Amino acid sequence: MTVGAPSLADVLDWQQTWPATEEFNCGGWRLRGAEGWTKRCNSALAAPSEVPIGELVERTAAFYRDRQLTGCIVEHDCLPVPGLAEELDSRGWRTRARDSVMAIDVAELAADHHEVVIFDSAAHRRPESGWDRWIEAYDRGSGGLPAVAHRVLLGSPSQLFAMVLDRDGTAVGVSRVGVARRWAGLNCVWVDPDHRGRGLATTMLEQLSAALTVRGIARLQLAVDHTNLTAATLYRHLGFH
Repeated sequence: MTVGAPSLADVLDWQQTWPATEEFNCGGWRLRGAEGWTKRCNSALAAPSEVPIGELVERTAAFYRDRQLTGCIVEHDCLPVPGLAEELDSRGWRTRARDSVMAIDVAELAADHHEVVIFDSAAHRRPESGWDRWIEAYDRGSGGLPAVAHRVLLGSPSQLFAMVLDRDGTAVGVSRVGVARRWAGLNCVWVDPDHRGRGLATTMLEQLSAALTVRGIARLQLAVDHTNLTAATLYRHLGFH
């Protein structure tokens, strides 16, 4: 399957695979917040607009200032905003590291080598089974999750969770995919340090992709910080590009 350059609608759908708890339209820009939990949930998506660029930046800064958060404005390569870089430079904003956005046709990833527990939920619905062990493991791997994390993790139109259990039934690997219309976004992958190097992350991604295929989702996308070389290498090895 060949997917063309994403449109604004595609980017907005992809954002909903890792949803903010509050979101506002500001002259075509999308201002997102989630009490400071994760950069992606607390950043503004810039887009071409008829509103003066200076006014948009000022309103964005005020949005995050009112919430005692550091403002972050994201410009996608597919949605260039003329004059944005110059405006931010004039105000003393600094450029943060670029994220690499990758995607893959899920059919390329849907293999069947190991058994993994897969479960799903609709928007804002706690899964009927598996959730307690999944969230305990992710909390352990994250060093403690804020309360708002639960709202983000369950906030996409639908979401799929994968979990690898050891012989004692303890979750030693977890991952999540959010789904919004034709887009699926891989948002978290964690494997217990004592169980790394055994292909568990790959197994979870294979099984999630198989589940997405059944649901008619053809494309899985993710963003990884360019400094996270281990994760970037794994994803490229799996075929993300």
